[in-house]
Amino acid sequence: MSAYRLQVNQGETYTASVQWLDANSVPVSLSGASAKMQLRDKVGSTVLATFTSPASGLVITVATGTVTLTISAATSAAWTFTHCLYDILVTLADATTKRLLEGDMYVSQQVTT
Repeated sequence: MSAYRLQVNQGETYTASVQWLDANSVPVSLSGASAKMQLRDKVGSTVLATFTSPASGLVITVATGTVTLTISAATSAAWTFTHCLYDILVTLADATTKRLLEGDMYVSQQVTT
């Protein structure tokens, strides 16, 4: 698991990718895998947003072991928070689950609308 700070500009489309590599730096096959990401004010608090694969903001590229997050401009424009916590969980076809990435997300509020 890795920790990474995300910086999202409100009202803009945001895209970021993370690759799952094994101990030998070989991409893990994500065949049959699913991914889920949640944003919360703090651990255990109300969910601010959820992203899932394949149709709701997370896309898995099987061969490269990559999960790509895309937050639409419309989605980020509606946010009223400026900071939250997130993590991305990947569940493999055999039900193995890994927290691939976690950290803080900061949202820079837009001035011009």
